[in-house]
Amino acid sequence: MTTVLADIIARNIRLERSNRRWKQEQLAAMLGWETATVLALEAGTKRLDMEALPALCRVFGISLAKLIDGADPEDFDALGL
Repeated sequence: MTTVLADIIARNIRLERSNRRWKQEQLAAMLGWETATVLALEAGTKRLDMEALPALCRVFGISLAKLIDGADPEDFDALGL
């Protein structure tokens, strides 16, 4: 069974934030988002739009490949990563 890419990203957002010991409110403020948006993204009840990906990578200081770490290798190939 393959995991949906959006679920992988949600998990990695939670992990990256947690590793930095940031609260959801802090991450939201850094991104200029509502706290509810971060909560929903991490819970997997809201999907990211493409414009959010660079912002997340910038605030965490990571590449897109790191943000989708754990994705199906075919997804990496399809994205050229």
